[in-house]
Amino acid sequence: RIKLRMKKWRIKNKERIRKGVVYLEKILPDIFEKYHDVYLVHVGEPFQWKVLEWCKKRIIQAGRISWSKMKEYYASCDLIVSCSLHEMFPNTIIEAMAAGIPVISSNIQGVSEYIEHMKDGYVFKRGENNELVKAISFMLDNPGIAKKMAKTKIKRIDYTKYCSSLLEFILDKDKKSVSLLLSENSPGLP
Repeated sequence: RIKLRMKKWRIKNKERIRKGVVYLEKILPDIFEKYHDVYLVHVGEPFQWKVLEWCKKRIIQAGRISWSKMKEYYASCDLIVSCSLHEMFPNTIIEAMAAGIPVISSNIQGVSEYIEHMKDGYVFKRGENNELVKAISFMLDNPGIAKKMAKTKIKRIDYTKYCSSLLEFILDKDKKSVSLLLSENSPGLP
């Protein structure tokens, strides 16, 4: 039994499009017909999938999962599919890479900083149904290559450096915000 995982927190009408759910819904029948042992595990706020009834039986909606349990969900999946059209920061991709799970991602802005196509994961043109089918099929047909890509990703990102740089950026930004706030509200203070 192979499980795909898709992480979504809030899916409303606009979010269905932004997160690429509308594209995934269109291709799921093709994937489920070709791969009889594939299931999609959706983590996040449940919503009504707009797919054929027989496809709904192969979609597992786990609901919201506590952070402490997320590691188990990642470990249970064979690959992660992110078909977003736009993301501010691709948390799902970063989390999957840290967990050593093969990733399929749309070519959203910034994803090339984390995934080199066919080296660290599979990157497809966002909004292209045929490309999404091709990506999922490739990864499912080539599990050895997919696992090798997942291991490459772990080496490619220095999480310690990334986290310390992020923290440094946040703290520096907060210092500047506090300084600006003090200078605006207290003109006599240095």
